[in-house]
Amino acid sequence: MRKRMRSAFVLAVLMLVPFVCNAEDYQSIETIREQTPNKIVFDCKDKYGRNIYINSDVIIPEIESVPIVAVEKPKYENCEIYNICSKYGSEAEEDGAKHFVYNDNEFSYDIHIFIEGNTDISIICDPSDSKEAFYNNEEIPVGKTLCSSEAADNAIIKKEMEKITSNLQTFFPDFDLELGFSWVQIVENSRPGYIYTLRQKAEGIPILMGAGDPVVGISEKTIGFKKPESWKRSKTFRWGDFFSCWNYMDYNDGGYNVRLAPLMKAEKKYDDVPLADINKVFETIQDKIEEGNIRNIYAIRFGYCCYIGENDEDVLFPIWQIECDYYYNPKEKTKDYKEDLEAAPIARLMYRTMIVNAQTAEFMDPVELKENLLICPNIITWEDAK
Repeated sequence: MRKRMRSAFVLAVLMLVPFVCNAEDYQSIETIREQTPNKIVFDCKDKYGRNIYINSDVIIPEIESVPIVAVEKPKYENCEIYNICSKYGSEAEEDGAKHFVYNDNEFSYDIHIFIEGNTDISIICDPSDSKEAFYNNEEIPVGKTLCSSEAADNAIIKKEMEKITSNLQTFFPDFDLELGFSWVQIVENSRPGYIYTLRQKAEGIPILMGAGDPVVGISEKTIGFKKPESWKRSKTFRWGDFFSCWNYMDYNDGGYNVRLAPLMKAEKKYDDVPLADINKVFETIQDKIEEGNIRNIYAIRFGYCCYIGENDEDVLFPIWQIECDYYYNPKEKTKDYKEDLEAAPIARLMYRTMIVNAQTAEFMDPVELKENLLICPNIITWEDAK
């Protein structure tokens, strides 16, 4: 008989690591990584009697510190990509974008630099000569969507990520561009390849989301109150739709297409900050499961969320991102349609990215935060912790 556990997460630790820390202490990221299992399993009933089973990866980057960083989204028409495109291609104004088309010896490029609205960049690269391409990775089944923790050691994917980074660094030499990925899907059709969900990194830490991501596309009926003005879609990238993750279609014939909005580092505010005990984080997640909000978890990731800072700058703050099926109304019946269950996690009906503050282990609930949703949490320094 299954029992509902309150005092601690029920953990099936695939990499056995003892939890020995004091729950009241702040910890470094190195300590967190040493003491955190790479997999969690939770098996219980929520307070509405639903059986909840969770088997999720816990993903932490290989870093030694967690800086607080201010970033900016520059005007791309003032960056090197504009100079590169202008050098090789003719410019045209088109639907709020500067449009360039040009060819080199091997590939043709179609590039839009959007200068109005949610400014971003679209790059389409195709081989100059038509090439027949075949699926080339027998280790991963066609149609499969893999989490980064599953695919990171695949030799072909490693090689492709090096190529992707090189492709984009060519256009952004002034950005110190560092990339990772969170998901990869294997596609085999008339033009086989891979779809990567890319993440830009800052200080080696992935920028996972914007502070508004948990409520992107949410209705007032679902959320249960009138949306604050600050939640409304704006022309800034803070809202959550600033392309913190970029879908990169990597074709096996060498071509690709991507839409992206890279950020520039403006200032490092703190070299390192303390983090909450991982047990507190798991207990916070457990509470949301037992309350009936979280029904499934696909990944728990450590990284940055982009917030509005006290001086109206854009600040990268450390969080635990919970990729999950999230129900704002905990009484709502679980939507377990067959088509939805067969879809990639990030394409599922109730998929959302929710936030746990990595410094306090608090759940950043949009229902409670309301107009403060986009505001950077209080930054705790090591001096504060002492």
